Amino acid sequence: MKMKLVPSLLAASHSFTQMKKQLAPLVKRGLIDAVHVDVMDGEFVENYTLDWLNAELVAKLRKAFPKLFIEVHLMVHAPSSYFDEFAKAGANRIWVHVESIDNEKNLNNGLKKHKKVEFGPALNPETRISTLKGNLRSVLIMSVHPGKGGQRLIPATLTKVKQLRKRFPLMTISIDGGVDVKDIKQIEKAGASEAVCGTAVFKGNDVQNVLRLERQL
Repeated sequence: MKMKLVPSLLAASHSFTQMKKQLAPLVKRGLIDAVHVDVMDGEFVENYTLDWLNAELVAKLRKAFPKLFIEVHLMVHAPSSYFDEFAKAGANRIWVHVESIDNEKNLNNGLKKHKKVEFGPALNPETRISTLKGNLRSVLIMSVHPGKGGQRLIPATLTKVKQLRKRFPLMTISIDGGVDVKDIKQIEKAGASEAVCGTAVFKGNDVQNVLRLERQL
């Protein structure tokens, strides 16, 4: 199956009006059907995005693009405390870093409460896949160190993707970080189902950038 491209709004305009203008032609032409919202608290990672990449933005996106699949990437301490607001705002999937899980009881309670929302673990580059537990539908592999956009993909992280694909043929495996036109083909060959793309989409002409990435697949 062809790998899906998921634009990261971290690289999009901070103005929601401008963000809508960026996304509208991509959605209208069927070039994308999902977006990635990076939520950073300034503690788990250095960067802070809750002033604009937050539940209010998710709610606005849900209203503006009702059919869009919205995934929220929680790069925060105490992730379970964010579940309610993002689930109620309209998130379809929430990624939770295994390195940030503060309280497994609270985490499990949150998962049970929001059964309509898909939850998946996210792994930092140094975190081994042996930390994954349970019967998982999806996983997010960080191919850069989380917290900043514009980094180069760490090639060794593709080994994780290959190992996971071999063990779990039907799992949704998403890769996030440093994805560009030069690396997109080897990411697909490694076995990724989805690739989160930031500057590769939003730096320059968004439509042409997505079409350029698509031509490599």
